[in-house]
Amino acid sequence: FLTLNKLTSLRIIYNKIHDIELDAFAGLASLKRLLLNNNKIRTIRTGCFDYLHNLERLDLNYNFIRQIDDFLFKNQLKLNTFSINYNELDEIHKNSFNHLIFLEELRLVENKVTIINESAFKNLETLKKIDMSYNLVEILKNFTFANLIKLEDINLDN
Repeated sequence: FLTLNKLTSLRIIYNKIHDIELDAFAGLASLKRLLLNNNKIRTIRTGCFDYLHNLERLDLNYNFIRQIDDFLFKNQLKLNTFSINYNELDEIHKNSFNHLIFLEELRLVENKVTIINESAFKNLETLKKIDMSYNLVEILKNFTFANLIKLEDINLDN
């Protein structure tokens, strides 16, 4: 993708991708939408999205992802929609979404989340919608959603 610096949307859906190289998206400085649904991705290496400074939407639905590293999104300051439905996440860590300060919509439907760290959403002040339906949440602490001043919709149905 090195020479595709005008590309704004990339769909790589229904393939057998299991690993994303660190420089896989180098050269995609204009990319705003990345859809990697229905692949076989298990792990996402910290740094693989570093070149995507203009990314606004990221979909990783229907993969086998087990965790989100703390610094995975350190350069995605424009990301406003993140969807990681139908994966194998079991815990939302303290800093999983720490850098997504302009995120408006977060979808974590049908994972295996049992634990949500009380500080997991602390920096998501622009978040309007969070859908964590069909998970296995066991404990929900009082201040989990405390800083989400623009939040309009929470779905925790099971």
